[in-house]
Amino acid sequence: MLRFGYLILLVWFGLTLLVLDSAPAPRAWTEWPPDNCRRTNCYCEPIRDRLIAQPAATYSSLGFVVVGLFVLRAAARFPTQKQATTSVAPALMDRPLMRNHRAYPLVYGLSLLCTGFFSFFYHASLTKLGDYLDLMGMYLFTGYLMLYNLSRLRPMSILAFAAAYLSLNAALALGLVVAYGLQQIYFGTLVAIALYAEVWIHRFRNPNIQLRYLSAALACFGLGAILWLTDSNGLLPCNPASPINWHALWHLAVAASAGLLFLYYRSEKTGEGARGFTFW
Repeated sequence: MLRFGYLILLVWFGLTLLVLDSAPAPRAWTEWPPDNCRRTNCYCEPIRDRLIAQPAATYSSLGFVVVGLFVLRAAARFPTQKQATTSVAPALMDRPLMRNHRAYPLVYGLSLLCTGFFSFFYHASLTKLGDYLDLMGMYLFTGYLMLYNLSRLRPMSILAFAAAYLSLNAALALGLVVAYGLQQIYFGTLVAIALYAEVWIHRFRNPNIQLRYLSAALACFGLGAILWLTDSNGLLPCNPASPINWHALWHLAVAASAGLLFLYYRSEKTGEGARGFTFW
C-alpha cells in the first residue's frame, strides 16, 4: 500500500512538471529586472518564453529537493530521547551531532530544500531576484556544513547553533546586497573553512567514521566544481539542442555530494552507547 502511494505521488509529480513546462511565461518574468544570463545565455540552453525558461537547469535543481526530503525523512524517524535537549549534556559531548538531536538533520534537510527551490526559481525565471535567491540557497547549504564541522570541533547548544546559522546567513544576505561582486569569495570562504575543520578533526580527533562517504562526496563536489568553472569560462563544448547541459550536471553532482555528506556525518561513531536511527 505504501509503495502504491509512492507511485501515485510520482505520477502526480510528473503531471505537475508537465503542466508547469507547458505554462506560458508570467508577466513577472519580463517586468522584473532580468538577470544578465537572460541576455548572454550563460548556461548554453535555449531560453524559452514559458514559465520554465531553461528546463534542463531548472529540473536538475530538484536533485537538491530529493536529497532534502531524504534527510527530512530521517529527521522524522529520529528516536525520541530525553537526551534531545536544547543543550549539550556533558555525557553526550563525544557523540556525533547528527545523532544527538533531531534539529541537526532537520535544518540540513530544510537548507537543501531551499537550495533546490531557489535554484529552480532562478532558472525558471532568470531574474535578478532569482539569482539572489539561488546564491542564498548555496550559502544556506555550505554555511551549514561550515558550522556543523566547527560544532564537531567545539560542541555548542542547539540554540547557539541556530543563532549562529541565522546570523551567518543574515550577514551573507546583506553582503550580497552591498558587495554582490564578492559572491564567489563568500562561497569559497564557507567551503574552505568547512574543509579546514574537517582536516583538523581527522588530524587531531581521529574519528570512527566511514571515510568512503566523504571521499565520494568530495569527488562529486570536485567534479561539479570543475564542470561549473570550465563551463562558465566557455571551455566546454556547447550544444544548445542537448536535453541536458553542463550546468545541470553541476546541480546533480552537488546534490549527490550533499546526500553523501549526510551519510558520512550519520556514520560517525564516537562515545559509548551511540546509536543511529532507521530510515525505512
